[in-house]
Amino acid sequence: MAGLYDRDSEVKAFDEMKIGVKGLVDAGITHIPRIFHHSPHVTVANPTIPSSTVVIPTIDLGGGMFESPVTRENVVAEVRRG
Repeated sequence: MAGLYDRDSEVKAFDEMKIGVKGLVDAGITHIPRIFHHSPHVTVANPTIPSSTVVIPTIDLGGGMFESPVTRENVVAEVRRG
């Protein structure tokens, strides 16, 4: 019965076991526990965080950049500029 499901108490019980997800895997679980199930409308979109505001900075770490202090300074300056 979906109406009797108490996710908070299941999460608390899982947390008190102190085994974590790795402990579940090590124990040989055969199905994903219900506390990790989420309805599609929750995971598809989060209206509080528009995708246009998410910025993932990239830094080219190739070519032995930290072999030269000048190159390192350039990288640090780029990171600070964002």
